Amino acid sequence: MLFCSKLENHTGILLVLLGQFFLVIGLIAVICNRKAKPYPFIVLVFPLAGIALLVCGIYILTKGEIALSMLDQYAPYILIWIFPLAGIMMIAGTLGKIRYLKQVCTQEVQAKCVDIESASAAGTHRRKHVTMPVYSISYNGEEKLLRKGMYTNLNHFEIGAYYNIRINPTNPDEYLDENNRKGNNLILILGVVLLVVTLPAIVYMYINGI
Repeated sequence: MLFCSKLENHTGILLVLLGQFFLVIGLIAVICNRKAKPYPFIVLVFPLAGIALLVCGIYILTKGEIALSMLDQYAPYILIWIFPLAGIMMIAGTLGKIRYLKQVCTQEVQAKCVDIESASAAGTHRRKHVTMPVYSISYNGEEKLLRKGMYTNLNHFEIGAYYNIRINPTNPDEYLDENNRKGNNLILILGVVLLVVTLPAIVYMYINGI
């Protein structure tokens, strides 16, 4: 009984801490994307996961062995549906964003790459650097910088080179960069992979009535 009590406390506390982490990260992502068009619904996964973990952790801390038994029984079902839902949201969000930009970005302009911003992304063996081009365009007789692209290491851009992009005539901060399409393709591929990997498990559970 003492071992079970310690296990309950450790599991509950761990889930509460993880829930707080995902909730804070999720709320930051939601706030940062509040004006994005169309809204990237994939960011909602993080706060929802945080709330779920918080509820599970608090329930375990208050209900003990009963909660652990329920968690052991239903965790596989929760986990098996998280991945395909995330895949669907990744695919729908990316396709929705591309469709929206194609509708509103009707003016083609030549953009000069004036800088390349870089960031670090965690790799399997070492940290990888991903980059994003910073464009300069002439808009209403003034120079305007565009830096709302996607960080990726799949493309190579050169400072000083010119690239054709399409902008929203009324809001140039919204632009479609076909030169950086590999980043969107990668998200679509990852979404499809999540669906393909989990689909056999879902079919197996359905066939066997699990």
